[in-house]
Amino acid sequence: MKTMITFAVLGTALTLTACGGAPQDTGETQTNMSGTMDEMPADGAMMGDTHDGMTGAMGDHKMASSTATVTAIDAKAGKVTLNHAAMPAADWPAMTMEFAAQPELLKDIAVGDKVAFDVSIKDGGGEVIAITKQ
Repeated sequence: MKTMITFAVLGTALTLTACGGAPQDTGETQTNMSGTMDEMPADGAMMGDTHDGMTGAMGDHKMASSTATVTAIDAKAGKVTLNHAAMPAADWPAMTMEFAAQPELLKDIAVGDKVAFDVSIKDGGGEVIAITKQ
C-alpha cells in the first residue's frame, strides 16, 4: 500500500513539474475561453461584433450614400441637417438628422438645396464626407 501511495505522490509531482508547476495566484484576472471552434460563427464575429464595412476595436464603421434636402446648416460648428432618403447600406429609414461635416464641404450648399451625399457612419452617428447639389 505504501508503494501505491508513493507512486501516486511521485506521479502527481512529475505531472506538476511537466506542466510548469502548480498554478500560482499572480493577482491577475484570468479568463477561460470555453467552447469549441465549431461553436464560433463562420465569419469570426464574437460578442456582437458585426462585419459590415470596416470594423475593429473602434467599433462598426460603414459607408453609405443617399439623396436629401438640406434643412439646416451650421458651418461654424461643422453640422448639417439633412432630410434624407432611406439608406439601406446603413439600415436607416428615410428621416431628418444632423450630421457632422467639415465646414469647407458646406460652403456651396444652402437650406432647401437637393443634394447627393456620402456619409461615414460610426457608433450610430455619421459624418458627411462628400456633398453635391443635384
